[in-house]
Amino acid sequence: MCINEALDEGDTLIQKEVSIRAGEHAPALFERLAEIGAPLLSDTVQGLASGTLEPVPQQDEDATLAPILVREDGWVDPGSLEARFVEGRVRGFDPWPGVWLRSGKNKKRMRLVRAEAISEPAAVSEAVLDEPGRLISMASGEVALVCAGRTALRLVAVQPDGRAPISVSDALNGRQIVIGERLEPIRER
Repeated sequence: MCINEALDEGDTLIQKEVSIRAGEHAPALFERLAEIGAPLLSDTVQGLASGTLEPVPQQDEDATLAPILVREDGWVDPGSLEARFVEGRVRGFDPWPGVWLRSGKNKKRMRLVRAEAISEPAAVSEAVLDEPGRLISMASGEVALVCAGRTALRLVAVQPDGRAPISVSDALNGRQIVIGERLEPIRER
């Protein structure tokens, strides 16, 4: 885009729409965008040099605010976000600020590293889905986190505070997480 007096408001020279792939985390998307963007930059320079580019004004009504992330953005509350939104934060806030909850058992922080929203939490007691933050066992032996709106998030990998990421099965075996416990939002400031 062209530079003007305001931040990110200059005319657009070239753009390309890119879809985010299912399950794609921010680092993988960044790599893909770099590969796509390099030829676009070359095309832009060539178009500017030849005078063939027509700047297109940006539309204010299409703009969205994208503030700089802070650590607290990664502190999610499963009681206020549906599973699909928690999954989006897990993927988008990777590697920083990450998505963090506090273990109800030992009050230690736990990062959700890999997780997937479950479209239909099969073989789960309906009453359990009314308890956001609760870790539940699925019929398939997987572990899910109950989220707002009676939704569930299948946990694949977690990272206990100060440790390396581990699979959920290893976290269960090592008792870093326990079925039935509640993962609580972090509230410290």
